[in-house]
Amino acid sequence: MKLLLLFSVLLLCLVQLCHGENEPTEPKTDQQRLQEEITTLHNSANELIAEGQFEEALEKYEESLIVIKTFFGEEHPNVAAIRYNMARVLYSQNKVDKAILHAEGALEMYAKILGEDHSIVSSTLTGLTNILVEQNRLDEAMIKIQRDLAIQRKIHGEAHSEVADKLRGVGMIYFKQQKYAEAMETYVEALEIYNKTVGEGHMSTADTLDQMASISFHLGKLDEAIEFAEKAHEITTKELGESANATLTAADNLAFYKEQAEAANTEAEL
Repeated sequence: MKLLLLFSVLLLCLVQLCHGENEPTEPKTDQQRLQEEITTLHNSANELIAEGQFEEALEKYEESLIVIKTFFGEEHPNVAAIRYNMARVLYSQNKVDKAILHAEGALEMYAKILGEDHSIVSSTLTGLTNILVEQNRLDEAMIKIQRDLAIQRKIHGEAHSEVADKLRGVGMIYFKQQKYAEAMETYVEALEIYNKTVGEGHMSTADTLDQMASISFHLGKLDEAIEFAEKAHEITTKELGESANATLTAADNLAFYKEQAEAANTEAEL
């Protein structure tokens, strides 16, 4: 829902960027009346979504598309924004194929109009990747997130926390695919970037170490899992305090790996 509202705000911003924020004059031009109609339809759709009236919201979005295409033409960022909003509503109704179709359409329209390396293209790829991961369509999700990662590298360069965030996303998909060696390699790269950018004591670093511990466990490297988990627990305790839920979870993870290591050692001695 937060992502849907983000793109709703984006739509209004695009309208303002393309047509300015001048004070209305009398009499109003056709352009001003159309712009007001777009805003009214858009706000109505948001209110209907908040009330859980998704079908009615989709109808408002369809009306908005007609007006926007009349106002801006067939290929415009506002058309893409509406299509992406429709995708989020459709997905909330479990109409997955239709949702992906609209999201893909919005993505390619953004890329064509704004350029492949635009931040809005990246944001759209992120949303589409999340949908595909939730549907366990991991191969498709990997294609999207790799494309997103390439954009972040062009925007920010190699050593940036946004790049590290995307690398963690790539690693997560590898993990779900049970490609643990590839996952570890990706997380190591992300960790190196976090250490250089946000620092070794940041929660992003702790989260990455926690994920690396899980990968090590699946690879049967229990000593390595314990080492990563200890570092993650240390950072989390320092940053959030001993009673924080994240700290307690990190402590539980560390205890689990130690128990598994002790059990493995005991079995080896028998």
